[in-house]
Amino acid sequence: MKAAFLFAIALGAVAVPAAAKGEDPAAMLNRAAALAEQGDYAAARALYRQVIAAPADFKLETNQGTWAYPAEIARRGLLAIERRDQQTLIASSQ
Repeated sequence: MKAAFLFAIALGAVAVPAAAKGEDPAAMLNRAAALAEQGDYAAARALYRQVIAAPADFKLETNQGTWAYPAEIARRGLLAIERRDQQTLIASSQ
């Protein structure tokens, strides 16, 4: 019984990206963008990182009409969050 309990804990500790569970990268990117707009940068970063970690051999159309791999779009999202954080730090330091 004790070994089964430890095995269950070990399985629970393994983080499986949401995309690996069958979640659509486009939906994850949209949700991350919405979270970033709401100011929940930690949750947005986590979703963007999951998209980057998940392999994808297809491109998605962006709202600008261009095509990019999901990981590229996620990297742009992370960069946008970093820029917002830098602007906030600059504005608050004066």
